[in-house]
Amino acid sequence: IKCNDDVTYLFEKQSQVKLSLAQGVTYYISVSAYQGEKGTLIFNANAVNPLTNDDLANATDIPAATQLYRKVQTTVGATLEANETAASCGTNNASVWYKYTPSATQKVVLDALGSDYYTIITVWMGTQQPFTEIGCHQNTFDSDFDQTLSATLTAGTSYYISVTGNPSPDKPDGETGILTLNARFVPANDDLANAIPLDTIPYTHTQTIEDTGEEPKEALPSCGFLPHIPTVWYRY
Repeated sequence: IKCNDDVTYLFEKQSQVKLSLAQGVTYYISVSAYQGEKGTLIFNANAVNPLTNDDLANATDIPAATQLYRKVQTTVGATLEANETAASCGTNNASVWYKYTPSATQKVVLDALGSDYYTIITVWMGTQQPFTEIGCHQNTFDSDFDQTLSATLTAGTSYYISVTGNPSPDKPDGETGILTLNARFVPANDDLANAIPLDTIPYTHTQTIEDTGEEPKEALPSCGFLPHIPTVWYRY
C-alpha cells in the first residue's frame, strides 16, 4: 500500500508513512531494519483529525491553561477566505485556523515540526479581519527547520493562529497535506514579577521550564556557565 525508508523533512533518519485506511479492512504494518541495523524500535501510530477549521469562524479552540498542545490534522481541501489578511513573512494560501485565549499573560512557542509540507504560522489579534499581526514564521527548504515562532500573549485577549501552505508552481493555491501544530506555553513565573509565592512549607510544584530564559539585566547564578540558562522564579 505504501512504503518509506527515510523521511526527508527535518533531515530525520526515520521512516514515516501517511495514508487513508478503509473501514473494516485489516492492514498489516511491517517495520524492517535498514541495511540490517539493530537496536531499540519506537513505533508510533496516530489518527489524523479531519479538516474542520478551514474558515476563521470554525477555528479550533486551544484549551486555556495548557502547557503543551499538539494536533495532527489533514489540510487537504483547505482554502483561503476572500478577506484574509496577508501574512508579512510570505504568501499564504490554503489556511486553517486555531483560537487561544490565555488565562494569564504568557509566551507561546509555535512550530509545525512533523508536518509533511512547508508552512507559514502567523499569530493574529483582533475580533475580525483585517487582523493585527503579532508574529509570523515561514518554513521553507532554505530555512532552519528547528526555528519556531514565539509571541507574548496577554491574559483575557483572544488570539487567532493561522497555518497556511506556501504556494508552489504545481500548487498555486498552496501546499496542503498532514499538518502537525505544536504549541508550548511558557509558564508565567518565567519573569521575576510573576514569581510563585511559597505559601506553605514543605512545598512542591511541578512545571515545564522549556523555552524559559533570562530577563533583560538578569544576573546569572555564580554556579552557571552557559550563556542561556532556563529560569523560573519563586518567592518566600
